[in-house]
Amino acid sequence: MTKHLVKSVSILVVLAFAACSADRGDEAPDKPRDTQTQIGEVQPNSSVNLSPADWPRNELDAYLAAVGGTPYDAALAAAGLPAARESGKRGLVAATFSAFAVHAGVKALDAGGNAMDALLTTALTQVALHMGGATSYAGGAGIIYFDAASGQVHRVMAAYASVLDEDDPMSIPSYGNPSGRAVLVPGFMAGIGAAHERFGRLPFGALFEPAIYLAEEGFVLSPFWAGFVLQREHVITRRPEGRALFVKEGGELMAAGDLVRQSELAGFLRRVADQGTNYMYEGPWAQKLVDIVREEGGKMSLNDLSGYRPVWTEMSPSEFHGYQVYASAPLAQKLDLAHLAGLRDLGHYSDTPEALYWLIKISRISDILPPHGHTEGLSAEQVAAFLPELDLSPENRYSRATTEKIWEAMNQPVWKELEALAHDKHMEQAEAIAKLTRDFAPRKVEKKSGAKSGGGTTTEEDKSRLNHTAGAVAIDAAGNMAVINHSVTSAVWGELGIFVEGVSVTDPGAFAQRALAELGPGRMMGTKRQGGTGACPVIVVKDNAPFYACGNVGASYDLVALQGLVNVLEYGIAVDQLVSLPMFRKNWPPGPPVRQPANDGFPADVITAVNAMGIDIEQAAEGERPSLGGNLVVGSVNPSTGLREGAVTRGDVSRAAFNGRVQAQE
Repeated sequence: MTKHLVKSVSILVVLAFAACSADRGDEAPDKPRDTQTQIGEVQPNSSVNLSPADWPRNELDAYLAAVGGTPYDAALAAAGLPAARESGKRGLVAATFSAFAVHAGVKALDAGGNAMDALLTTALTQVALHMGGATSYAGGAGIIYFDAASGQVHRVMAAYASVLDEDDPMSIPSYGNPSGRAVLVPGFMAGIGAAHERFGRLPFGALFEPAIYLAEEGFVLSPFWAGFVLQREHVITRRPEGRALFVKEGGELMAAGDLVRQSELAGFLRRVADQGTNYMYEGPWAQKLVDIVREEGGKMSLNDLSGYRPVWTEMSPSEFHGYQVYASAPLAQKLDLAHLAGLRDLGHYSDTPEALYWLIKISRISDILPPHGHTEGLSAEQVAAFLPELDLSPENRYSRATTEKIWEAMNQPVWKELEALAHDKHMEQAEAIAKLTRDFAPRKVEKKSGAKSGGGTTTEEDKSRLNHTAGAVAIDAAGNMAVINHSVTSAVWGELGIFVEGVSVTDPGAFAQRALAELGPGRMMGTKRQGGTGACPVIVVKDNAPFYACGNVGASYDLVALQGLVNVLEYGIAVDQLVSLPMFRKNWPPGPPVRQPANDGFPADVITAVNAMGIDIEQAAEGERPSLGGNLVVGSVNPSTGLREGAVTRGDVSRAAFNGRVQAQE
């Protein structure tokens, strides 16, 4: 494998927190960052307390049990609590991970907070439970907010930014070669602060209380997460900071059933809650990060952190069947292509081969026509050799005229030639992708046996994969709606094993050399200049009222985002029915066909028919691992009943493992 091919590896294992980054609106930089202490001082209800220490004891025990691996419904029942509501008129929180984080968000609503308060509380709690593995306080985020009072939709981008002194990003070592040069400027915490400053109602510090409690008091490590700790041992124990967190006093690695305490992280969270986000970008934490990154060969400086600003956008919608869709331009274009394909007239794609054929082809156009700044697809020069009339300039790439020309091309033999060329490009990357596959192979985990089996423990193979992102949706009684996607945008815990005051620092630059080269130094990734990707977060408005919002995770993030929107907007399917519908996903590595699960996937005859039409999709044998999945979390306001409704679809990960949940405010 050549050095060039390694550097061209696309971000297949990560989720696009910047997926909302290419709408059809204008960008505006955030105003200089004020400290959140000042913000909190002018807010009412300064006595608001969201700490789980003050939750009813049986309630706290139930949610901690769910964190430790007890199925959520069983944990509630054991505590004498009713099953969680999944619809209600007052408010709703839904998330891909976890039930505890969702409940913390609902507590924010109960305390008088709005949708933004609930969303940010949920996201902050998710990171503490992830232990910085899949999400991090030094990660990136994209947040969209529907303000019911004004009817406007706002987006704050807090993606990673490139390093000012990085003058040769194409030489950043790729995944498999740990380097501080792959560490980028984090945006998550700045985005949390900016979103709260503009739309939050509760005191800023209150939002941190559930995360601080979990970090300080601890939680039981579940078998699912213990498998990832074991799998990534070489990373998380690479430096002394990680060993202090994950290695017990006797020298053994933390295992399932152990209590996870993150004391350093608790101190960090308290300092940010008290001093504001400036502590992370201009205070002692910033200096510690720069020192460690430079120790690992990086080029980051204090100027990178002090100069970071989230970017606000007042979003403009795409019109679709009377809905106003606030989405990335690539996703909006695919939605328009689904309409041009006449999916509604063809029948639902779950049982109609022709509809499934076209929706899969539409979902894969980024393999051929990539969003600007992404490396999945062919170059503009390669496409022009086949379709010279197609205008792929940044200003016209997502126009109605270009969309119609793409649809025309998709119906011509030339499109199959482009698909074959794109497939060959993916195969060139297969060796580098295989490295990631080996790193995340099925793990052996210990599970407790039931009484009928004689008790004790058994060792089983866990085939589920951890999605490297978290998504959440919140809706309040006033009709405000908020959605977030946030991620480490790297492998779980990355490759460097850096922890600064308990905060995990990963290496997204190891996957994004080409995008960084196009972007230039000191710029935020995923901006309009680069185009973003075709995934959530998304908000849909109808008749000036909130209707639908989605977040998503998993390497099939763009596919499940499209299918969710098509199901709801094109087919008119109710949100609560999304969980029962099959969804196609990606093949990864790219060599074999996509394998759909046999037990809850598409009918065998539909798979056979689509395969005969030229789509590389197969039905997996019973028990066989399906293609790489993704989870979709949605929230909606039913226009007929006013109910806030939510759903979390499954990827190739069990719901018990993720505890992705929906909870409505009673």
